[in-house]
Amino acid sequence: MSFAKFKFSILFPLGLLFASSVLAVHCGGSGDKAAADPVRRDPKPKPDPAAIPEGLWEGSFHSQVSGLTHPALGLVLADGSGGFWVEGAFRLRIPAFAGGKADGRMFAEPMIKLKDGTESGGVSLTATHLAAREILAGKYSGGGDHGTFSLTYRQAYEQPVPMARLAGSWMWSRTRLLSPFHVDLAGDGKFDAENKFGASFSGSLEAREPPARGARIRFAFGQTPADDSVGSAFLLSGSGGSGSELFFVASGPHPDPVHFVAGKFVKH
Repeated sequence: MSFAKFKFSILFPLGLLFASSVLAVHCGGSGDKAAADPVRRDPKPKPDPAAIPEGLWEGSFHSQVSGLTHPALGLVLADGSGGFWVEGAFRLRIPAFAGGKADGRMFAEPMIKLKDGTESGGVSLTATHLAAREILAGKYSGGGDHGTFSLTYRQAYEQPVPMARLAGSWMWSRTRLLSPFHVDLAGDGKFDAENKFGASFSGSLEAREPPARGARIRFAFGQTPADDSVGSAFLLSGSGGSGSELFFVASGPHPDPVHFVAGKFVKH
């Protein structure tokens, strides 16, 4: 056999095989093409906005009216209830945060007005990015204000509150315009608070058994226990010593600014 014939006998079937492959790719349906393309990827699925954003959240709220950005902390329990504290601006009481939306009440911080000049009003939140135990971000509108918020999950939500280490002197600075409250927390969890103008209140902090989250906090603002504001508290930072931060959200039976509290105690 000559070299030319040998070369033809090898290349001819290879050429047929290549041509058949090309025809199979170009003549096949779109499903075959997608399956044969190893580079093609499905887009990353979006987080489920229907989930309740349970957890302890920290980040900021940005007002598109004033242009200011405020530090913020938030708490959403397993049933969707909770609240947010936007430092130096307002508090949000949320009866239920689910389906990516929440409607509640906005309360101005003491000695501060909302953008529309009132002390309270309705507020709506819409989550545009929600990933469980990762991120909660979206838009808010209420009180003559609107803007965005961006918060990240804090592992402190899953940690027990070390009650035995909390006794001592704490401070609650509600706003820069209001004298801070000095809070004396006793070993049994009871506390008394007073500022330099003589304003005072009392309350208590109690441990909860798992799977309940955080500690139970109670503020005795009214004349009877029925008027108390009750909620949850979490050790945000530290282990109970100097500089530790205790974040809390508590609601009362009355829909007014006095009976909804959200903020943090800082230990001396």
